[in-house]
Amino acid sequence: MTLSREVVIPGMLDEYRSFAALVRGLSDEEWNVASRCEGWRVADVAAHVIGQLSDVAGLRLEGLGTPEVTKRQVDERRDRARTELADELEASTELAGGLV
Repeated sequence: MTLSREVVIPGMLDEYRSFAALVRGLSDEEWNVASRCEGWRVADVAAHVIGQLSDVAGLRLEGLGTPEVTKRQVDERRDRARTELADELEASTELAGGLV
């Protein structure tokens, strides 16, 4: 089954907005707990997801999905506050919505 753009795009944007709200609501303990991804904390997974959308929305597409770019996305966001990352995700979501 293939979903139409009219279903996929609003759904994708809603999911990113929900993820931003989730990031905002995490406690310090939840933010720093180990994830299911070996060697990654919840913060690292969030940084990758946010970095991925920010790169796509900013048309920085070269190397996306490679270990090097994934590492850069996490490293660039390592010491940033959850609220700052949620703000970045919300801004990238709006930018992506305009692109699609």
